[in-house]
Amino acid sequence: MRKLELHLGRKLVWLVCNLHTGELPLRHLIVGLDGPTLSDKQLSGPIGKLLDSATDFEINPNFTRISVGPPLIKLPDKVIQDLSTDQHYSYKIVCAVRDGVLPAGLALLEIGPVNHSRWLTTANKLLRFWVSKHGFTGKNLKNLHCIVEFIIGVYYPCWFNVKVKHSWIEGPRHILFQLDCLKSQRKEVLDIVMPTVKRSVWYAHSETILQTMLCSEDQKERIWGVERILAIREMGTQILS
Repeated sequence: MRKLELHLGRKLVWLVCNLHTGELPLRHLIVGLDGPTLSDKQLSGPIGKLLDSATDFEINPNFTRISVGPPLIKLPDKVIQDLSTDQHYSYKIVCAVRDGVLPAGLALLEIGPVNHSRWLTTANKLLRFWVSKHGFTGKNLKNLHCIVEFIIGVYYPCWFNVKVKHSWIEGPRHILFQLDCLKSQRKEVLDIVMPTVKRSVWYAHSETILQTMLCSEDQKERIWGVERILAIREMGTQILS
């Protein structure tokens, strides 16, 4: 994209999928805490290598409730109808972990296979581990806790926020929301994910922010956007003269 901008001699609006970029911090966190990927469907760490058998573990009725970060956004009927089976599962199990109670029917559901091009099923399996008698102790338990906190507090709130507010105009607001969610995370988690977050803020480009302001429902934001454009044009005129 940058080469294309240089070729054309002007800025372009970068339209990047927020759902895909939102998965990158989770991937780096899992790799950083548990171990690297072995293929497009396998992980090498003590937690990751058990993902395929996540639903085989017995449910722990006394699992530790985790409620870091914001609650999930309420889903409109249109969005609910568009969700896949795994996405439905995601919403329900996040709510269960936050509430500390797992519905009986949810425990019986299977989860789609691990696929490193989409990390949603990996996140689901990790949450399924958390509500199970997984047997992890020591460092592995701490790492699982950190990963689950990130999934509950950042990954899924951002994922469903994008799913509901899917217009590219919302891009800069999604970045602000993600940064706000990240405040709930531990330092060791932030040390791993922040470099990836910083590399993925495509919608923080100035031209995208201006577009968002111009399309805002808030009159003050629209006025601010127009004033900034006029100021930039005036600066350009002064430079040329």
